[in-house]
Amino acid sequence: AKQINALLQGLDKLFAMDFLSDDDAFEGAVKALFLETFPNKEALFKKRRSYLNVNFIDSEFAGFVKTGHFFKALIVLRDFDLSSTILATEPSASLAKSCNYLTDFNLKKFAQRAWKKHFEDLKETEDSPDSTTTHAQAFQETHSFFGQVMTKLDEYSTWLEAKRAAKTEDELSVWQREDKVESMLQDVVNGYDEVAFDYFLDNSFELMFKYQTADYLSRRSIRTLYWKAKED
Repeated sequence: AKQINALLQGLDKLFAMDFLSDDDAFEGAVKALFLETFPNKEALFKKRRSYLNVNFIDSEFAGFVKTGHFFKALIVLRDFDLSSTILATEPSASLAKSCNYLTDFNLKKFAQRAWKKHFEDLKETEDSPDSTTTHAQAFQETHSFFGQVMTKLDEYSTWLEAKRAAKTEDELSVWQREDKVESMLQDVVNGYDEVAFDYFLDNSFELMFKYQTADYLSRRSIRTLYWKAKED
């Protein structure tokens, strides 16, 4: 009974959200994300983790709530992934809305990839990797990275459009039938090819185009050479 009362009292404090400031862009975004997903205490018990079909009150979450580590409790609920805050806040929110060649799925995968990249890098150098400060820094760095990549994707889109404009009528029909420009841009960020994203960042548009239009064996050879060069 004492454990249950301690959890319920902790949940009251958690939902009060006094540990997050509305005046801080990151903390305000985390607060909005949490309350959108879990508008009240009952939702924590009723909502199910789709892959396990259990509610969100596991021992790790409950332990953080009972000991007053409320921010840690929140990131446990999000499986340590706060990338949704990137697409919900500026400047990345506007960039995502203005993008007409990436789907919501592509943008979500890209935000997750960008968040993981910066948060994992910070975890290796920070004394308290689960602190609000570390996540706030990852938030700022991910926003910056998101903008840089979106700018390069936009430039690649323009480059591909020029490439398409130079095609013959027969070649153009193939490009249009296969949605070539859109599929190549989506290929960069969707994560199905573990090399495409890094290769895109490190190389010219011409080299990226050659990689994306190569056959399977040629692509695999390019990947091998690319990773070898990275290791050296």
